[in-house]
Amino acid sequence: MAHLSDLLQSVPLLRGLFANRSRCRLLCDIEPQSGAPIFIAVHGTWAHRSGWTRPDSKLLRELGAKWPGAGIYRFRWSGTNGARHRLVASDVLSEQLDRLASLYPLSRIVTIAHSHGGNVVAWASTRIAHSLCAAIYLNTPFIQVLRSPKTSSPILRIVLWFGGAILWSPLLALPDFLFPTQPWPNGIMMAILLGLMLAVLAMIQKIVPRWVHTIGGRLMNASNGSRKVSRELVSFVVGDEPSAALGAVYLSQWLGRRAVILLLITVFGLGGLAAFPGLVSQSREDQLGPVLIGCCFAICFLFLIFATSAYGLLHGLVALDSAVTVTPAPVGQTDFTTIAWAKKDRLRHSLIYESPEAIASITLWLGTVLKKSREEQRD
Repeated sequence: MAHLSDLLQSVPLLRGLFANRSRCRLLCDIEPQSGAPIFIAVHGTWAHRSGWTRPDSKLLRELGAKWPGAGIYRFRWSGTNGARHRLVASDVLSEQLDRLASLYPLSRIVTIAHSHGGNVVAWASTRIAHSLCAAIYLNTPFIQVLRSPKTSSPILRIVLWFGGAILWSPLLALPDFLFPTQPWPNGIMMAILLGLMLAVLAMIQKIVPRWVHTIGGRLMNASNGSRKVSRELVSFVVGDEPSAALGAVYLSQWLGRRAVILLLITVFGLGGLAAFPGLVSQSREDQLGPVLIGCCFAICFLFLIFATSAYGLLHGLVALDSAVTVTPAPVGQTDFTTIAWAKKDRLRHSLIYESPEAIASITLWLGTVLKKSREEQRD
């Protein structure tokens, strides 16, 4: 069973469906001395090996040098582009943050997160018992699921029906392959396949919308909850991935909500052409079926690609069922800083946070925040 789970997780479109707490853990590089701050680095999607989160990174070394005795931690999670993975990671991180706060009550905890690691931190901060001193978000596209009175969207059910039927449609050619010269078994096999397809589609329609709505509810609570963070800093890098990610998620929502219309236009449009003998030649009427199936496949494929590349397949399904928005900054009072993106950094991605400009802006802001926090503790 474990091998089957590992095999399914190796498929990109299915990887977001399997989230495991065992893949989330807090690594301690340097234990804090009494009263010294604690810094926790949280990587983003597909970035668990990012250079800036390594123990010997310039950023973490600079933090250790500027605040001697500080604790240096790294939170590792799956990094998979899926809503459930981020939710599970936020659950584990909230537990670890409370554990650190209990072990070191005099230390101020600061998180530094990149990309979707910022969502993991933001959602975790809504469930912790002890407030964070500061949270730094490096180019995080903040996900927020807006509260809606509706319980389920018919668009989601129709998309699942069309998508499931199209994915099952190649099986209808199986009887011709198995019984090319026997029409009676062919008919029996066709009936069996149609009955099986309808049964599976009915099961999908009953289970998946309820499951998606449950995940949407968890996302609502996590993204709309009150974050227990004293000070927050959002750092932008001009040219980094959030601008592309923001565009991708809106495109996936636009395409997903119009997938039904596009499918209906395709089905009835091509079917209407066959109804007019003068419009389609006799030699091409037999090609309408494959063209119709190909168009439907292309539409569903585009939706899956855009939804998966932006924020994961499950996120795309939630967007069909609820109002989902992505913003460059979290709701509330937040400080901002911008880091310049040089030409040599175009292919470096998160390594930009190893640059002197990025480290200087982060440590300067942290120095002010930690100094003020220390003064408040003394008072």
